[in-house]
Amino acid sequence: MNWGDLGKTLLGMGLPTLGGLLVGPAGALVGKVIADQIGAPATPEGLGKAIADPEVQKRLAETETEWARATAAIAQSAASQSDSINQTIRAEQGTISWHHWRHLLGYVTGAWAIGIAAATTRLLWTLDPVQIAAAVTLLTAMWTFFAALCALNGYVAMDNTRRTSAAASGSAVPSVIDLVGSLFKRK
Repeated sequence: MNWGDLGKTLLGMGLPTLGGLLVGPAGALVGKVIADQIGAPATPEGLGKAIADPEVQKRLAETETEWARATAAIAQSAASQSDSINQTIRAEQGTISWHHWRHLLGYVTGAWAIGIAAATTRLLWTLDPVQIAAAVTLLTAMWTFFAALCALNGYVAMDNTRRTSAAASGSAVPSVIDLVGSLFKRK
């Protein structure tokens, strides 16, 4: 007899969680924990003999029931937390309009990226060396501005995440000065 066979026996007894754990890759570890809890030898044969006792079967059934209750409570808590997060997101979406400066910044950056891609495609299609050289010069000059826009969009996204996380946890939102100051604290 091995741990998998013992797991199949528990599955047959109507104990899907314990049986499934014994059948799985951590079967030996789970079997040893179960054996320690019921005072049986930590071998598949020893645990197999111990589960033949009706009192042990009753204790295992109680453990299975308690596990189901705990799992249901965890699932209920996760569903409640998810609902709370969804309500917060809906409330935030209702207060920020599509023409908020942070959104417009993203729209401008995206439109610029699309425009650059379209212009580059057109230039490569025509293969005019004079226009390609002029476009490369223009893109080189504008690269710093585009990189700054992308960096600002990244900061805005990070700031939104930081504020939303702080609101969800109920903690204070650290300021930029606090964040910079934390970089210079001794560890």
